[in-house]
Amino acid sequence: MLNPRFALRTSREGVCLLLHRPLQVIKEKTGRETEGSVGASVAVDILSGKCISDSFIAASIHYVGDGSLKNTFLGLKRLNGRHEAQTIKRVYLKILSSVAINESSIYRAVTESGANMVCAFKNKYDVLHGETVNAGCEEVTAVSI
Repeated sequence: MLNPRFALRTSREGVCLLLHRPLQVIKEKTGRETEGSVGASVAVDILSGKCISDSFIAASIHYVGDGSLKNTFLGLKRLNGRHEAQTIKRVYLKILSSVAINESSIYRAVTESGANMVCAFKNKYDVLHGETVNAGCEEVTAVSI
């Protein structure tokens, strides 16, 4: 039974306030460990709702820290506008900077094989993705759901 004097925070702001410090500690630790890691890889994907305007980009990182394999969810950000390679890369870099991870610490990116995703990462990293169907860097204007 809960203590009646203990009040659960029910508002979004209250929950964010409660979690802010623990999340900052995790972000700082992940940033430090990643800087010292060799071969950190990032998995990036786009999540879409029923319409293209309900899209988000998510990223997680996998690295060796404190002598063991670790993975951390880096973030989820709304993807506004068209799903062009430049937009995807810009939002991805925002996610990295929110966790104080330098892009130079990333060795490899793992994505699905959409032309926009491949183009967003192909010049910077070794990109691993699903089966590729000769995806060039042409602009992708729509995503089928």
